[in-house]
Amino acid sequence: MTAGGSGACWICGGATELESRGRAVTALAVQSFQITDSEYGEAADIHRCRDCGFRMCFGLENVLEFYRDLVDPEYEAGRAERSLQMRRLLQTVLERGEFGPREHPLRLLDVGAGSGILVEGARAMGLDADGVEPSRWLAEIAEGRGLPVRRGDLSVLPPDARYDVITLIDVIEHVPDPRGLVDEAARHLADRGILAIVTPDLGSVPARILGRRWWHVRMAHIGYFSNASMQALLDRTNLRRAATLRPWWYFRFPYLFERLQKFVLGRIVVRSPRALENVVVPLNLLDSMLVLARRAD
Repeated sequence: MTAGGSGACWICGGATELESRGRAVTALAVQSFQITDSEYGEAADIHRCRDCGFRMCFGLENVLEFYRDLVDPEYEAGRAERSLQMRRLLQTVLERGEFGPREHPLRLLDVGAGSGILVEGARAMGLDADGVEPSRWLAEIAEGRGLPVRRGDLSVLPPDARYDVITLIDVIEHVPDPRGLVDEAARHLADRGILAIVTPDLGSVPARILGRRWWHVRMAHIGYFSNASMQALLDRTNLRRAATLRPWWYFRFPYLFERLQKFVLGRIVVRSPRALENVVVPLNLLDSMLVLARRAD
């Protein structure tokens, strides 16, 4: 399928229509899919489902090859602040998960685990945690830190592997089959297990105000969820929503400053104050959702 073409909705199979024109996808490179990419507003054509409202970018069905070759040193340079973010997120999931007393540690799987930041935090909190990650470079970093992160996707797991917590943190907006991914993840949930999904919220105030200038509109993001289309996804994967929350993020000030000035001033470069070089800023713009869900059966 080529950019600009249309097709069935990836969530509900409904008819779609072109909502906004974007960049051609014929000459993409690995750099377009970096985690720390700051080319906000750069995305392919976005199509809207007439039934569930899900937005998707056709023509990017084979993105996994880009993630296998992904190298992103800036991501790893922010490990300390990303660790704070993952610890806070894990605490929220555990508090709202209502797991109760247990004889054994909770088993956790992080899908799209990167260099194992969430896995590392979970193990430090006493969980039996591992992950899967398609990027060879990121998986090697995790392995070098002694973290159990398998290279690949959910297909590398034993069919009978079961987890009390499965996390999909900023993952489903990157895949051309979010329904298939969530369905497969749900099959690995233990009884009373919980699936934690974090993704940008297209229905949030910043998204509605900024439109295609919203910082979550990026070439790597090929699916855009609102609360309604998220519910459509849960309904079709036999999942019951337990909670919807707004996650916090942590950024080193120079990282945040660089992206803010680029967003406001474009290509004009203003250097971040050296005195604030090591300051970490907690941020919640209320434009991402953390959805906790369990199997409905």
